[in-house]
Amino acid sequence: MAYPSESSPLLPPEPAIERPSPAAFDSKPLSRDASPSPSTSSSSSSASSSSSGLSDTLRDVIIGFSDGLTVPFALTAGLSSLGSARLVIMGGLAELFSGMISMGLGAYLAAATERDHYRSQRAGLAAACAAPA
Repeated sequence: MAYPSESSPLLPPEPAIERPSPAAFDSKPLSRDASPSPSTSSSSSSASSSSSGLSDTLRDVIIGFSDGLTVPFALTAGLSSLGSARLVIMGGLAELFSGMISMGLGAYLAAATERDHYRSQRAGLAAACAAPA
């Protein structure tokens, strides 16, 4: 049996990939006629802000499920080696409840911090606008 070496790699060499030239990515410059009208841009900005809120919520839900399910499954897998079903169930439930409390407090503190940040920025802008130049 021959051992792999630099002259005989484990995997066959990859085929050459044809890459397009940079000129293929050049696009035509936009003309003034292609720019959106003011009425279109205001409606698109309101639509993008509502879809942004939905995408932020969806992202938070997916990350929450991922994070919230990983640790309990790992904990129950580790506790299952002890052989006691009651211990596995109690440990899993305890971790689920502590994880819920932790995630809830983290989300609350993040929202409160963001709210305070925006309030301080708004107060700073109001003070800067009110101050004589």
